[in-house]
Amino acid sequence: MRIIGGKYKSRRINLPKENKKEPKFPLRPTSDRARETLFDVLSNLIDFDGVKCLDLFAGTGALGFEALSRGAGFCDFVDISKDTYVSISKTIDELDCSENSAVTVNDTLRFLKGGVNVYYDIVFADPPYSYEKYEMLEEVVMKLKPQLFVLETSREFKSGLKREGYDIIEKKAGAAKFTIYIQK
Repeated sequence: MRIIGGKYKSRRINLPKENKKEPKFPLRPTSDRARETLFDVLSNLIDFDGVKCLDLFAGTGALGFEALSRGAGFCDFVDISKDTYVSISKTIDELDCSENSAVTVNDTLRFLKGGVNVYYDIVFADPPYSYEKYEMLEEVVMKLKPQLFVLETSREFKSGLKREGYDIIEKKAGAAKFTIYIQK
């Protein structure tokens, strides 16, 4: 898996090792094609220079690393898996971007409800497709008031939620659907 654009274009993203002890945390990396579609849309909505990002359910960290590659000033990666922590940390070291990133091992909702005292311009969330707490996730993220909130779901997922103060764009790419909340 590689970064598809920006200053780290073509650089490798490390994958977590398969962990038989954590089968409830399956890894489903966002495909290159889907990331390219997403970042084409995002590039028309926001200037990445210096923005602060939060990558929830980070997995490989691909969405956060794409944002850093395009000029984001900082990215916080959050995932519940320790193996993910190790692989994201390794990619951070290889890209030499430790001053622009941090990794936290935590449940996403616990992390968000724990009192995030930082403003994020962009929040990415890519939960497992079987995730059952989308509505709660959307509510908690919206309290952060990001400029953009990008929720990746299965192509068939129907949220139907409208958030006051946000316009919504939906974009499908392969098996993925991106719901992009844009602050008005």
